[in-house]
Amino acid sequence: EGPYGRAECVHAFVAAAEAQEASPWKPVTPVEGRNAQRVLDALLALMLERKKMLRPVESRDDDMLVYEHVVTRETIVIANPHLSFDQIPDVQREVGALLEPGA
Repeated sequence: EGPYGRAECVHAFVAAAEAQEASPWKPVTPVEGRNAQRVLDALLALMLERKKMLRPVESRDDDMLVYEHVVTRETIVIANPHLSFDQIPDVQREVGALLEPGA
């Protein structure tokens, strides 16, 4: 796993969500916000790739994921959380459980 492995990604997302939940008026720290944003960007990109809305484009930088929107041809670059394919369903389930009402 790279610098943003599965455990770090889930931890960053949970920490940011808990910080917001504990005090809705207290903003998360910049680091928590950036880490949570990286996780959400990667998950959204994977979900849009599965729906055939984004097409992966080869990148020379292993720390970046590059996608092309199939309709607009816009290039989208996000930080690579270095998740393996077998980790993605578990992460999606964990995030989905966190987003459930009353979770």
